[in-house]
Amino acid sequence: MPLAVVLANFRRIPVVILVGFFTFVFYALATAGQSTAWNAHTQLARAILAGAFSLSEPYGTHELIRDTAGHVYIAYGPTAAFLLLPLVAIFGPAANQTLFSALFGALAVALWWATLGRLGVARQSQRWLTFLFAAGTPFAYYAAENGNNWAITHCVASLCLMAALYALVTEHAAWGGFFLGMAAISRNPVLLLAPVLLIFMLGRDAEGWRTIRYDWRKIGRFGLGIGIALAIAAYYNWERFGSVLENGYAQLLLTDPISAQGSKPTFALAYLAHNVPFYLFSPPVWLGKFPWFGPSGVGMSMLLATPVLWLLPWANYRKPSNLAALLGISVVQIFYWLFIGDGRGQFGMRYTTDYLPMVLLLVAAITRERFGVPAMVLTIMGVLVEIWGFITWHAMGW
Repeated sequence: MPLAVVLANFRRIPVVILVGFFTFVFYALATAGQSTAWNAHTQLARAILAGAFSLSEPYGTHELIRDTAGHVYIAYGPTAAFLLLPLVAIFGPAANQTLFSALFGALAVALWWATLGRLGVARQSQRWLTFLFAAGTPFAYYAAENGNNWAITHCVASLCLMAALYALVTEHAAWGGFFLGMAAISRNPVLLLAPVLLIFMLGRDAEGWRTIRYDWRKIGRFGLGIGIALAIAAYYNWERFGSVLENGYAQLLLTDPISAQGSKPTFALAYLAHNVPFYLFSPPVWLGKFPWFGPSGVGMSMLLATPVLWLLPWANYRKPSNLAALLGISVVQIFYWLFIGDGRGQFGMRYTTDYLPMVLLLVAAITRERFGVPAMVLTIMGVLVEIWGFITWHAMGW
């Protein structure tokens, strides 16, 4: 077939599909052929297809909850397992959770591209903002490094948040609420972002709070969507533990060393003394072998891992949607600063990915008309940090 014909056919493919396809290729290559042994979400999908929520061996995790009847459960949010159902049904026990995490990540990037198109950002900004999300933030690592039990929950939460944003910009309030709810089932603190998405839905272009139009039908549909998702979670919890509010984390902490087997509180002001400097100032470390100097396996400053955070002070916070996004980011971050765990076994600070789509909304607001040189520099810095992270983690065998 002549090259001209090939190029002509190529140009007919919608850009959003090309964005998703090439992102998937990039992420799939970044996995370096891995297939994680920590595949509890795949095991849960297998169990659901067999009509149960309890896992059978091999478990794919060491974080297990056992009841008196001998059932074995996991506390990880089940959204990833729900998404894996058709893939596990097709591929069976050989389903590669690592590769499917890369697929979910690519879908999230494609949805971000589509959302930006609906937000009316300049084409140049749309390209850079998509590149930023795909390759210049820790999302790339959590989508493509190895898809383990912890990483895939972050990847799927971002995917669902991007789906929620797209649903809201296309005026599908119920779907927006539902996808937000599914993101929260994957990563529970994401539910704290519900007011952000509500303001985004009602007045993303409003210049002041008085100009927001409170459409109660739309608000009701949004709430209904969240309610349906949370009802799924409630049923999942009830079937396992006999309580709609018990998701397993409280039981898991009873056996976790970080809580001294449940003797330390899950949230406390005392944790600020460790968590705040840990999140903000944790430096790279000397590795002792190639690449010699790299991110620590227990975490690295969020300000280094996600350089684009340095842009946030330049947003226009007189706009309600921007201020709501900043407050949402702050609330989730404070939640984690007060939390007993710090996410160790991570690149950057993995908990920050739970509000990453809100960070991207603010960057999009700042660069709506033009993606300037400072934003480009911070994006390239982010890409280099991600590459550095991939090389380090592969080289160290983490």
